[in-house]
Amino acid sequence: MKYVCAWCGRVLNAGDNAPSRPISHGMCRDCMSAMLPEELEAEGQALRDLLDRIAAPVMLVDANSVVLGTNRQAAQALGHDPSTMRGMSSGDAIHCPHARLPGGCGEQGVCTDCVLRNSVRHTHETGDAIVHAATPHSDGGMAAPNGVTRAISTEKLGRVVLVRVDETADV
Repeated sequence: MKYVCAWCGRVLNAGDNAPSRPISHGMCRDCMSAMLPEELEAEGQALRDLLDRIAAPVMLVDANSVVLGTNRQAAQALGHDPSTMRGMSSGDAIHCPHARLPGGCGEQGVCTDCVLRNSVRHTHETGDAIVHAATPHSDGGMAAPNGVTRAISTEKLGRVVLVRVDETADV
């Protein structure tokens, strides 16, 4: 099996290229070092400053898909001020209309198909990274304007999940 960094694409281990699962993803030391120092201070401005070092739009979320922090790129892409996103449900962060219904994010029938929640849950439970999971236009607020679809990637970092939000042209 070949291992590739989910963030920069660098080959981590060429492996044996087994046809059943030829590529798996992780995070290289350089990307990990650029993203997280040894001590993660998860409070307010210090976390925002740390996340702003990451060039890609990212959110740090807990196992319940609650936003612990975000960088300016992700906040801008999602139409928020980064200082207001801490404590939001991921559904509120992406402007999902279902998150505003009684019970909130994750409590509606359609939430079982939510790419964002399911990717975060999967990564949190298994430790497996998700790379460029396309989010359909019907997936709440994940569809961006101007013929662009958002895709997310996830990486488990200790007890939290780093979610990268990318925009890709519709195919």
